[in-house]
Amino acid sequence: MFSNKKINIAVGNFDLIKKPNLIFDDLVIEFLSSISREILNDKYLKIFPDLYSYAFWSRKSNLIKIKKNYDKTRIGRGLAFHISPSNVPMNFAFSLALGLLSGNSNIVRLPSINFIQSIELCKIIKKKLKKKKFQIIKKRLCLINYLRSDKISEKISKYADTRIIWGGDETVQNFKKFLTKPRCLDLNFSNRYSFSIINSKKFNELNFNKISNLARKFYTDSFTMDQNGCSSPKAIFWVGNVLKNKKEFFWKEIIKLADKLFDLDLSKTSAKFYNLNKDIINQNKSALHSYENFKVVRIKIKTIKEFKSIEDIQSGYGVFVETNISKISNLSDLLSSRSQTMTYFGYDKKKIKNIVLDNRFKGIDRIVEFGNAFNMSHIWDGFDVINTLSREISLH
Repeated sequence: MFSNKKINIAVGNFDLIKKPNLIFDDLVIEFLSSISREILNDKYLKIFPDLYSYAFWSRKSNLIKIKKNYDKTRIGRGLAFHISPSNVPMNFAFSLALGLLSGNSNIVRLPSINFIQSIELCKIIKKKLKKKKFQIIKKRLCLINYLRSDKISEKISKYADTRIIWGGDETVQNFKKFLTKPRCLDLNFSNRYSFSIINSKKFNELNFNKISNLARKFYTDSFTMDQNGCSSPKAIFWVGNVLKNKKEFFWKEIIKLADKLFDLDLSKTSAKFYNLNKDIINQNKSALHSYENFKVVRIKIKTIKEFKSIEDIQSGYGVFVETNISKISNLSDLLSSRSQTMTYFGYDKKKIKNIVLDNRFKGIDRIVEFGNAFNMSHIWDGFDVINTLSREISLH
């Protein structure tokens, strides 16, 4: 159907089942959980936190727990075409899993970079598909890669019943121009911006060991994928008066981690320097940047009123904006629909959710504690992915 010498098939083939499946099919759950077990039992693969996180999410117990939230009268849409971002190793795996769980056959374009964890996962998927009981699953997935080609993308798009487009505004806009079926439904994940809030009162009560642990969690949230993930925090808002010595200790701990773990090569350094200067110029003159080590740069804004636009600061590679605010509601005028994840410390989970709802913030689709920014979910960017990729059979 999609014969093209420029397409490399990594797993499966294009001979896919056309009929949709019921959501949360038992065999699909068994297939995904068998992959999960293999990853979790492999000591070598544990060095990849994103792969391990995927395996933890796709445990049978977790998938069954998610299943309980859905009505049994839902069925897939047909063929789902997944366009994965080039810079995120495991995004394709979550997208594929959600496509299978929502009852679809799936063509997934793999990231253009050959990440080790992506390659290892494809090996495991291939191995599982050789088992007789999973032969039917083999006809519901095809993992491919190809150099950017509108011709190939458009050809596959013409057959798709739904498209899941990850990769930012430019990718989304490019795919919108392709001809698709009249009822083809697109789930678009465009550019987003994420940030952190810290309850200064609770932070001040921490001893230095606990601050060091909090800094490690923040580092994991921020420096995974070079701070270029949509859920990577790029700003910190200290809510209330924070003790200066403890705040500086927090940053010194992050610098120590970055100095040891963060690979800031020449190309990244060049991009960081260019973007950093552009971001500072776009802000008011009161925006100052400082760093003891170029791996961690702080852009300090005196007051929240002096922000032009927090969401325009997108340097990445370890650049953070910070300022103090008196209360969370002060963020109201700064946030837009581009605001995605708010990681937090020192707040009650229900209370902070109510603050967001009561203030009718335009953005913030995810609220998670420090250390959990990259935890995937079937609810993403405000969309219930399972419901969106499936259709309900209404009974009257």
